[in-house]
Amino acid sequence: MNYRAIHDRLILSARGRAKPLGYTERHHVLPRSMGGGDESENIVVLTAREHYIVHWLLFKIHRTRAMALAWNRITHGRSAVDRYTSHTFAYARRAKARFWAGENHPFFGSKLTEEHKANLAKAKIGKTYRQLGRAGSPLRGRATSESHRENIRRAVCGRQYSAQARESLSKAMGSISGAVGVRPSGNRWRASLYVDGAREHLGTYDTLAQAIVARRIAEHLYLGKRLVARGA
Repeated sequence: MNYRAIHDRLILSARGRAKPLGYTERHHVLPRSMGGGDESENIVVLTAREHYIVHWLLFKIHRTRAMALAWNRITHGRSAVDRYTSHTFAYARRAKARFWAGENHPFFGSKLTEEHKANLAKAKIGKTYRQLGRAGSPLRGRATSESHRENIRRAVCGRQYSAQARESLSKAMGSISGAVGVRPSGNRWRASLYVDGAREHLGTYDTLAQAIVARRIAEHLYLGKRLVARGA
């Protein structure tokens, strides 16, 4: 398929028409990453869907990291804009991933200092979803009051689960590892045990065998003490 010809026809068609009604976006015909500027002759007005298709075509033509990132970036536009379909969105994400893997990632090898982490956390305090750039969230623009947060804490704190619910949770977690109370956590394994409706975290281990041993030891320690206290 001649992607260049399709791209050029779309750009020429957009140049020769009146500005479309409704939502539109400005597009750099020669991308800035390739030396294009903000001159009027390098700008064309496109609909949101046309803009997405043009960047898709540019990636097809050049197959470069810059074009992959530009195509992926345009998928993060306004949620109300009819821009792409689900399968093409997946293509854009995969294209970005190929150019961001390993050492190609812009933050590869970098580590945040504790001071930097603290500043990032501090910058979010008191901000709404819109202010944090999460305009697509159903909670955008809402600032949760202190009383609301306190009500949530009261509702969750001390919640008791039935024996059946605890058993279902344990089986669901164990269906992946093959061991009840052991589940994957990144590249490691996390062991836990429910005691009187509360989950006891038993640690995270490098191997599945280590996590299983920790779980079995905890069963003897926690459940054994409880049986002795009940006189069983």
